[in-house]
Amino acid sequence: MKGFRKTLIFIFLLLCSCMNDYGPVSGEDIVATGSRGLLVLCEGNFMYGNSTMSYYDMEARKVENEVFYRRNGIPLGDVAQSVCQNDGTGYVVVNNSGVIHVIDLHTFERKGFIKGLGSPRYMHFLDDGRAYLSDLYAGKIFILDPLSGNIEGSIDLTDGSGGSHNAEQMVSASGKIFSNSWAYDNVILVIDPMQDSVLDMIEVGKQPSSIITDKYDRLWVLCDGGYEGSPYGCEDPSIWLIDTETHKIIYRRVLDGAESSVESGASLPGAQRGYLSASGFVSNGARDTIYYISGDVWRFAADNYESPEIFLKRSENLFYALAVDPETSEVYVSDAIDFVQKAAVMRFTPSASPVDTFKVGVTPGAFLFLSNENN
Repeated sequence: MKGFRKTLIFIFLLLCSCMNDYGPVSGEDIVATGSRGLLVLCEGNFMYGNSTMSYYDMEARKVENEVFYRRNGIPLGDVAQSVCQNDGTGYVVVNNSGVIHVIDLHTFERKGFIKGLGSPRYMHFLDDGRAYLSDLYAGKIFILDPLSGNIEGSIDLTDGSGGSHNAEQMVSASGKIFSNSWAYDNVILVIDPMQDSVLDMIEVGKQPSSIITDKYDRLWVLCDGGYEGSPYGCEDPSIWLIDTETHKIIYRRVLDGAESSVESGASLPGAQRGYLSASGFVSNGARDTIYYISGDVWRFAADNYESPEIFLKRSENLFYALAVDPETSEVYVSDAIDFVQKAAVMRFTPSASPVDTFKVGVTPGAFLFLSNENN
C-alpha cells in the first residue's frame, strides 16, 4: 500500500510539473501567430506516449511547445508519425495509438478524430472527400472519407506470388500514386487512383524509406539498406531515379564511404549501419534541388544528380529530419541528440548560414509549413 501511495504522489507531482511548464492543460488561448509558421511534430519514444507538437513563428523566431496538449488537455499519443493538411484542416497521424487527430491549424483545437486504425503511417489526399491511408502491417492501402472519418474501402497489396507489401509515403506523378513498401521490402507500388488498384511493382534497393518527385515529375527513392542482424538482410543505402511514365530505372547510386563523411558500416549514435533519416528526401518549392541525410546533410540539383554536395557537415549532431521552406528555400534540420531528451531544430539560409535554433520535443520527425491561407 505504501508503494501505491508513492506512485500516486509521483503521478500527481508529474501532472503538476506539466501544469507549471505549459500553463492550463485545456483551452489555453494559444494560436498560430504571424503570417507564416512551422508545425513541428515530435515522435516521442515508442510505448511512452510522449509525442508532442510545437509551433514556430518564423517571423518572430518564437517557439510554442506542447500546443496540442495545452489547447485540448489530452496527450497527442504514442509515436506521432506524420502531419498533412487539406483545405485549412490538419491531420495528425499517430502510429502506435492507431488514431488520426483532425485539428484547426490556427488554434490547434481538435475538431474530431479517426480511430480504430491498425498502424497508420501517412495520408494522401486525392480530393476533398477521398484520401489514401497507408498502414505498416495491413498489406493494404485504406480508402478514407476524411469528412466522415469512415474507411470506404481498401487496395490489396499482395502480388502474384502470394507476397504481401505495405505502403508508406505516397506521392502523385503522371496521373498515378507511387508508394514505397519500406519494412523488410524492396518495391515501389504504382497505384491507379481511378480504379483503386495496383498497376505495377518496381524493384529497388532494400527498404525504400523515402520518396519524392522532382520538377520533371520523376520519382526519387531513398533506400536505407536495412540494418545489421535484420532477418531481411542489409546492404549499403542507395538512391534510385524512376521514370514515372514508363516505370523504368533511370539511375542508381550506392551511398558508400566515398559518398558520406560517415564511413560505410560505421554506427551512428542511436542507430545502426544504413541509417539515414526519418523523412529522407525533401525538395525546395521549385523541386529543382533535393536534400537528404546520410550522416551529413547533402543536396543535389535535379538536373545534375551525379554531383551531390555537403550542405551541412555533421559534428556532434544526429541529423534526423529535414524540411525546406517552399517560399524562401530556407532549410530546417532536426537534431535528435540522443532520442531521449528534448531535441533541437536548426534553421539555415539556402547558403547554409545559421538563422536560428530552437528546442522542441523528443525526436522531431515531421514538419508542416503554415500560412494565413491555412487559417
